[in-house]
Amino acid sequence: MRPQLGLLALATLLCQGLACPALCSCSPKKNGRLLAECAYRELRDVPRGLSPNVTILTLSANRLGRLGRGALAEVPELQSLWLGYNRISAVEPGTLAALPQLKNLDLSHNRLAEFPWQDLRNLSALQILKLSNNRLAALPGGAFRGLRQLRSLWLNDNALAVLPRGAFEALPALAQLQLFHNPFECSCKLFWLKEWAHSTSAIRWQIRTAGRRLDVPGPTVARDGGAKAGLERFLAFKNGTMAIPDFGKEDEGTYTCLAVNDVGMREVSVNVALAGSGNPVEELPRDDPQAGHAGCPKGDELDPSGMGEKLVIVYHVPKEARSAAGGREFRLGIVALALGQLLLLRW
Repeated sequence: MRPQLGLLALATLLCQGLACPALCSCSPKKNGRLLAECAYRELRDVPRGLSPNVTILTLSANRLGRLGRGALAEVPELQSLWLGYNRISAVEPGTLAALPQLKNLDLSHNRLAEFPWQDLRNLSALQILKLSNNRLAALPGGAFRGLRQLRSLWLNDNALAVLPRGAFEALPALAQLQLFHNPFECSCKLFWLKEWAHSTSAIRWQIRTAGRRLDVPGPTVARDGGAKAGLERFLAFKNGTMAIPDFGKEDEGTYTCLAVNDVGMREVSVNVALAGSGNPVEELPRDDPQAGHAGCPKGDELDPSGMGEKLVIVYHVPKEARSAAGGREFRLGIVALALGQLLLLRW
C-alpha cells in the first residue's frame, strides 16, 4: 500500500503543477515552467486555477475591464504577461509589483487613463513595456527609475502633452522608444527631448590595441563638425563610421562596432594595421568622394564581402613622397571604417 500511496501523492503533485483553467490551453516549457494561452476567449476576468509554475500568460483580445490586486496572485513567477486588446481601464496599485520576475508586459490597446507607475520600481527585470494605444495623459518624474534592463518602451498613441525632463535617462539599455501620435505641446518644456534624442546613439565602438582598451559611445562629433573635448583621437559618427585623425602605429589593433536596434544587437570587428610604403603616391585616392577628403590614405580591405573579421592596412606616406607629388601636403588623415552602416543594412 505504501508504494501506491507514494504514486498517488506524486500524481497529485503533478496534477497541481499542470493545473489549467478550462478555458485556457497550457503547455509545458523547460525546467517545469508552463505557458498558459488564454487569448480570444471572451474572458471578463483573469481565470482562476492557474498553476504557480506559469511563466508566460497570454490574455490578449478578451474583455477584461480591470486588474484587481489579487488577479495575478496565483502566478507569482510570471515572466511574460500579454494583456493587449482588452478593455482594461484600471490596474490597482500593487498588482504588478507582486511580479518581480516580469520581463515582458503588454497593456497596449486598452483604456488606461492612469497607471500604477510606482509598481515599476519592483520590476527591475523588465525588458519590454508596451503601454501604447491607451489614454495616458501624464508621465510622472522618475517613472522608469530602476528599469536598467528595459530595452523597448511603447508610449505612442496616448494623450501625453508633456514629458518630465530626463524621463528616459535612467534607461541605459533602451534601444526602442515609440512616442508618436501624442498631442505634445511645442514648448520649452519639451526642448530637452530633442537634445536627448540627438545625444543618444545606438552605435558603440570598442577599440583594443596593444596597450589599452577604449570604449567610444558615439557620436563624438558635434553638429557643427567639431570634435567634442577630450575625444579628438577617435571620432564616431551617427551613420556608424569612425574617423581616426593622425593614425599611428600605437593605434593598431581590433576595432569593433556594436549596433543595437529593436531586433537586437550585432557586432563586427576589423583588425587595423599600419604599413610603410616607399612609393604610394599612385595609390592615394585624390578624387574619390568616398574618401572624405582629397589626399586621404588608402585602406586595403581584405575579404570585403564577408561579415566576419577583416583586415585594413593603412599606408603611411613619407615626407619624401609628399614632396615628389608636387609639394602637396598629405597628412595621415581619416581612416573610415563604415562597419556600423554595413551592419545595420544587413539586418
